[in-house]
Amino acid sequence: MGIVVRNWRDQGPYVGHINALVWTLFRGKETEDSPETALLHGMNVFVKHGLQGRQHSDHHHHTDIEQMYFVLRGRGQLLIGDDKVDVQEGTAVYMPVNVPHQAFNDGDYWMEHLIVSCPLDEIREGTPAVRDWRDITPVIEEHGAIAWPLLTREGEATTTEGGVLQRMHSVTRYAVQGRQTTDRQVGEDLEMVYFILSGHGAIESEDEQEILTEGTAAYVSPNTFHRFINQSEGWLEYVAFAVEVTVEEGEEQESMVDEEIDLNVVVDGNDQIDEDEVDEQVVGNEDDKGNEDEEGDGEPVDEDRDENEDEQVVGNEDDIGN
Repeated sequence: MGIVVRNWRDQGPYVGHINALVWTLFRGKETEDSPETALLHGMNVFVKHGLQGRQHSDHHHHTDIEQMYFVLRGRGQLLIGDDKVDVQEGTAVYMPVNVPHQAFNDGDYWMEHLIVSCPLDEIREGTPAVRDWRDITPVIEEHGAIAWPLLTREGEATTTEGGVLQRMHSVTRYAVQGRQTTDRQVGEDLEMVYFILSGHGAIESEDEQEILTEGTAAYVSPNTFHRFINQSEGWLEYVAFAVEVTVEEGEEQESMVDEEIDLNVVVDGNDQIDEDEVDEQVVGNEDDKGNEDEEGDGEPVDEDRDENEDEQVVGNEDDIGN
């Protein structure tokens, strides 16, 4: 399959049973969605949610999937079990199986976030985690990007360092300096979905190149060599979600039916609700969402950086993305 890109602005939103606007970017392989959407083998849903100001989602939990939240814009609170935590742009949250959760937006503007769902092979208790990239020391990856590891597998790091994932492989925030190109990289048996946070550039494989802008999600199939090209003066910033997919799992997934994408949501102790059983009311134009670009919740990346800036020094991660 190689690389497939989709921008949330090109997708029609619907109102989900969790009281949020939902933009579906990618879903499981065996669905009734278009081929451009039905790509995932390990993950089963990759969506963007928008929660209006002064609103909250339903209180619910999932019986057989783990979920990752990543806040794109705005701020609010997440109720995780009995604990209510503050979240803002750049916060990553891990929701284990069977942990009740609920999102709250107490502000006047929209809170936007990604939700990535991954079915578990074995149902067992997990540990919630809340990680903000600003609290993490960045490292320079071998392929040339700056990385902030947000979440990783159990046993590969301490719980406080984000070692909580069960099926997922990792969640990492990256940044590529202006006019730079990363070395080629490959996720060995890893299914990757990248979401562009800021900047513009391209993602390139051995035989294709796709344009990237803020809001673009890029699916990269396992064992596909690829690299990122930053075509601007400012930083190209993105978050990566990875899940291990073996050849056997991929073949098995293609023989399975639509029931694999059932999110098994339980709302307030009521019967199970399928994610597809939603109000399909189409919301006409996302520009009606309160003129988000004027909110001041997320400032654009400064593209007037000195071109002679020392490329080896990452002095202060606050200089990136503020």
